[in-house]
Formats: sequence, structure tokens, C-alpha cells
Amino acid sequence: MESTTKKLAPMWDNYAQALSFPSSWSQNSGTLLIPPDLRNAITSAANSFLGSKNIKHPFTTEQVQSRTRARYGANLGVLSGMQALRVMDEARNERATNVNIQGGMAQLFTRMLHPRTSAQNTKIITRLGTMVVGIRKNQTEEGETPGWTVAHFPVSGGDSTEPELSMEGFDEVVVAAPWQFTDMNIQPEYKFPTASWEKVHVTVFTSPNKLAPGAFGLGEGDHRGMPQRVLSTLDDSERNHLGGSSGEEGVGKSGWWSIEQVGTVARLISIPGGSESCDDLASPACMDSQSIRTENVFRILSPSAIANETILKVLGSSEDSNCLTWIHRQFVRPTSVDSSNYII
Repeated sequence: MESTTKKLAPMWDNYAQALSFPSSWSQNSGTLLIPPDLRNAITSAANSFLGSKNIKHPFTTEQVQSRTRARYGANLGVLSGMQALRVMDEARNERATNVNIQGGMAQLFTRMLHPRTSAQNTKIITRLGTMVVGIRKNQTEEGETPGWTVAHFPVSGGDSTEPELSMEGFDEVVVAAPWQFTDMNIQPEYKFPTASWEKVHVTVFTSPNKLAPGAFGLGEGDHRGMPQRVLSTLDDSERNHLGGSSGEEGVGKSGWWSIEQVGTVARLISIPGGSESCDDLASPACMDSQSIRTENVFRILSPSAIANETILKVLGSSEDSNCLTWIHRQFVRPTSVDSSNYII
């Protein structure tokens, strides 16, 4: 499979770079020359495509499908061959590089906050607390560069006064957000091709515990062999009737796509038997009865909300105790499982 991935993944990258966002995704993509092997991977069902390359169960179920579930919230039966290859290419690159960029994605926001000039000597301005509500293409005389008008207003932050709408002109506008989910008034209107979407539910929680090996079929207490990220797939009793499903219908017995330890935090905790009259946590009396404890931060991706009982199980606890110290649940933007629009 690695040889197929190495061959087709660069083909897709070259093809995708030739697309002119956003209109060519639907109107003009058919005019581009797509290599036959790449076209076959895009238009074929994942199971059929992988089978034609002699890649079959259990590898497809355990290695490929576990990654497509975490990436797309879907089993192989509803995906294209290209989508299956892309997740394996991502896994191959992770193994090959295993490098973390110092500062991570936060560098993007740090750079935005520093006034600077671009390579074209255009001053870049960052406006915090500003909401964009509309973008309109200007009407101009023939031959002129039309430009765009952006409508925005300051976010009140609790102020009861009505915010004042401002209109500002730009030569070009880049929308760095999913176009169909921006909730902006955009003129002229652009309609994206219809795609199937799966909701992804994210659960973030903290605990002094690590993931319990016994909850995943490993030896009790064998934390050395416990990975930081666990992916789920379908077992033999589910594979035939759920393999062609996605979302809640296709998640199976596990109830989740992936569980991952994403970091650690320091928590200030009270020591049993210490002072009971601590109104001011910074007072000397309170400091004597408290300690700093390192806790683990975990993230679960699933098609629906995960119950506390499931979380306690993977942490190796049978009851709601100090094992689960903080939790936040939220639905995020859906992920596309429709390969016909080449959104992979």
C-alpha cells in the first residue's frame, strides 16, 4: 500500500494546486487533465480500490479504517480510494518526520499581532474583536479592477449599545474560513455543490489518571505499552452490516472515533487534613494546605456526546470520583465524506 500511496498522493497534490478556489472546484475541474490512476482512485469506492491493489482485511479494517474514522467520521464503505490513501499518506508522513514545530499553530496568531509590511509593501493591519458580516463585489466601469467592500462591526463584549456597522474597501479578500459556514452575506452569491457532512463531537477533559491499558485489552497496569492515541474500528460482528455507514450509524460498539492525550496541565489542589478556612487561595494558611498536581489532558472525537461512564472506563475508574476533574463538550464544524466533490 505504501508504494501506491507514494505514487498517487503527489498526483493529488499537483491536481489540487491547479484548482482555482472556489469556482473551479465545481465548474472548471472537469477541464483539468487528471491522470487515469488518480481518476480511478477518486471515483472508486475505497474497498474496491484497495481490493484491486490486493490490500484486504484485516489490514484495511485495523489500519486504514481506524484512520478514516478519526479523519472523516466514516467507515471505508462510504469513502473513495483517494480518501483512504490520503489518511495512510498522513500516517506515513507522521512516522517519517515525527517533528513538532516549536510554538505550533500559535505562531500564526503571534505573527498577526505584530504590525509589519508584506513583500508587496502593503501594510498589514489586525483588528481584534471585529466581526465580518458581509462581502460585496464592487460594480465598476469596464476594464477597471472592481475590488470588494467588507462590512464589519466591533464585538460589543457585553456593551448594551448598538454596534456601528463599518464599510471598508479592499482590492482582494481572502476568506480563511469554510465558505458555506461563515454566515456572511456574500455578493455575488456562490453556491457550493451539495456534499454529505458528518458532525464531529469533541470532548476535552482532564484527569490525574492515564488511559487504562485494561480498558483496551492490554495487561492491567502495562502503561509502557499504552499509546498516547487510540483509534477505534469495527469488530468482525459489526464489519459487514456497519462497514457502509458513517456517523452515529457507523461508529459501532466503541461509541467514539479516537481518544488522545494531547498534553498536561498543572492544577492547584487541597491536601486532605489541611486548613478548612481558605477564603483567599493566595494566603499563607491556604498555601500550606495545597499542592500542585500534574494532570493529563485528553480529547475524544465521536459522532455524539460521550457519557461520563465511558470516560471513567477508559481511565480505569468505575465511579465518578476525583478521577475526572474537568470536562468540556462541543460539536465542531462537520467533515465532508463526499468524494464526488474532491474534498479530501
